[in-house]
Amino acid sequence: MTITLGAITLNSHISWRGFFNTPDVPGSEDSTLGGRTVVNRLQGNTSDIVLEAIEEDNVRKGYYLKTHLESIIAYRDAGTNVTLNYHGTVVSAVIKSDGVAVEKALWKSEFDEVEKYIGTVTLKRT
Repeated sequence: MTITLGAITLNSHISWRGFFNTPDVPGSEDSTLGGRTVVNRLQGNTSDIVLEAIEEDNVRKGYYLKTHLESIIAYRDAGTNVTLNYHGTVVSAVIKSDGVAVEKALWKSEFDEVEKYIGTVTLKRT
């Protein structure tokens, strides 16, 4: 499966932070003094989508290429509504104005001349 954001095909190892534990409709669950459960749900799905390419404990979890970032920043600056296809899960979103937080990856293969970037891209569901 692949990950696409608009017309961009991203590295398939980029992860969606909280993908498996983010409910379709965000909200909260609390207990009353009497022990009853109270569930508060927001109208619609307003939770952010955080796509992260990180290195953790010397394990590389995806990366962005410079061309990816240029396109992502162009989408963000134009306020373009994009379709995210994350391994078959499709959502419509916009890139948040402060949603691109990346830095150049320090690791680079001697066989690979392409610069890679790690960090996060945050989207807001539409």
